[in-house]
Amino acid sequence: MSGSYPNMLAEGVTLENTFAPFELWAGEADLVTSQGTAGANLAQFTVVARNPAGKIVAWAPAGGDSTAKAIGFLAQAAVNNGPAVFYTGGVPNHAALIWPGTVTTLDARKAAFDGTNITISALL
Repeated sequence: MSGSYPNMLAEGVTLENTFAPFELWAGEADLVTSQGTAGANLAQFTVVARNPAGKIVAWAPAGGDSTAKAIGFLAQAAVNNGPAVFYTGGVPNHAALIWPGTVTTLDARKAAFDGTNITISALL
């Protein structure tokens, strides 16, 4: 992730000339969310898949099962067996998401979501 997602609770920018907004979105499209049960502790903005038991886990592109298909990315952090809310539609900034270490290029990141309502993009 290119920057840290800011804590937006009851506070704001306090230093002059230091505002650097977190750029989660890189384009316009309908934002669509879904939910499930987390199958592990997961950080916010992790690219996710469903495991064979139907739980939400980190996407594993080399997995030999359902974990090899990216279905979205987490809107909030999730804890094992807790609720997992994730985006299934939108145009996120690829640099803001948490990807497996083997998925490093923009083209590979775009390909991860082929056939879904998520369009990976870069900031212009």
